[in-house]
Amino acid sequence: MGNALIDDEIRKDILSFIPNAIQCSFDIDIIKTTNDFIITVLNNGMFNYKEDINKYFEGLSQSFPTYDDVYIKIYKLLQSRENNITFFNLIESNPLTIKAKIKYGEIIFNNLKEADFTEIEKIANKELQLLKNPTMGKANSEMNKAQTINT
Repeated sequence: MGNALIDDEIRKDILSFIPNAIQCSFDIDIIKTTNDFIITVLNNGMFNYKEDINKYFEGLSQSFPTYDDVYIKIYKLLQSRENNITFFNLIESNPLTIKAKIKYGEIIFNNLKEADFTEIEKIANKELQLLKNPTMGKANSEMNKAQTINT
């Protein structure tokens, strides 16, 4: 998959098939595919691959939502805190990607000390907590509305 993503014409053609390709993968295949995918994304710029990243995470959410090895591989390949947080922020928070985004976020934040969080990491961690517990976000929203009404 990695080499196909380098060619823009082929990339456009296969984009919609990424989730299905992941669904057809075996455990050992998904690790190799993930390795190739992340290296391609890193070599060619994460921001250029936002749509591809989201399609990839759709596939992971459907077929490998709890397979830690995949998310650990992504975390390790991205190497830096900044790369991991940037990558996390490029993943949309929608029903198609949410399971994989949560798992990846857990891997990231289990490897960081909260006391050392940058502002961007604090925001990403708060998003992760809201994704894991959507009722918390609704409660905060209602509390903010009540405070606005009372002031």
